[in-house]
Amino acid sequence: MLLESEFIFNGPREKVWEILQDPDILILAVPGTKSLKKLAEGEFEGEMNVKIGPLNGTFLGNVVLSNQVPPASYTIVVDAKGPLGFGKGSGTVELTAQSPETTLMKYSIDLEVGGKLAGVGQRLLETVGTSISRQSLAALNQALVARLSGKPLQKPSSQTKFAMGVSAELCKRMLCSKMFWAIVAGLAGIVGLYMYFFHNCPCCPCGQ
Repeated sequence: MLLESEFIFNGPREKVWEILQDPDILILAVPGTKSLKKLAEGEFEGEMNVKIGPLNGTFLGNVVLSNQVPPASYTIVVDAKGPLGFGKGSGTVELTAQSPETTLMKYSIDLEVGGKLAGVGQRLLETVGTSISRQSLAALNQALVARLSGKPLQKPSSQTKFAMGVSAELCKRMLCSKMFWAIVAGLAGIVGLYMYFFHNCPCCPCGQ
């Protein structure tokens, strides 16, 4: 599964590089992140609770940043495992100053997913992965703007709101498909599962 896209940050390249290395900022980017600590320069260990419809599990993983050329680029390697399966892969991240106050990020990450997660289908995984990346980068950008302006960091979005953002991305992507109308009912079922799961699962405090 290949995830590649670009994103514009509202801040100088050096400051964007800083937040990408700051676990206290990164932990706010994705709801469900339980812990994230820096083991060494360019190496992080984290624990994240993942919810995809009725699937629920905790992933433990390592992220290693190598070939670092501050503040321009680095290579990223990810290795995570949990009851839902595993995810591992590598890729590159590039930062380009578009102006003194804006930075363009380009990323390309090749991921291999196995276990129960792989059972949801390649296209769905790619759409969900793209949506999670986009929402996470938007959250990082908010944190960047807050840091530059001296304002307190905002709390991360709830997992319910995050899941609805993924569902909206699914709708947008599927509108480009000839099979859209054939899967509307199934998509409605997925959204229903999201809402039921988040509001009825006793282990999810975000859905209360």
